[in-house]
Amino acid sequence: MPVIRQQWRNTPAIHDSVVILTVFSLNISIFVFCEII
Repeated sequence: MPVIRQQWRNTPAIHDSVVILTVFSLNISIFVFCEII
């Protein structure tokens, strides 16, 4: 049981890192887009 609980607890952290990476990529894209214009 502890292993399953640990995996379940780690899942939101992975999700958060993916969201942070996505937002970071979007910010870079917007910055480059504004620089070009």
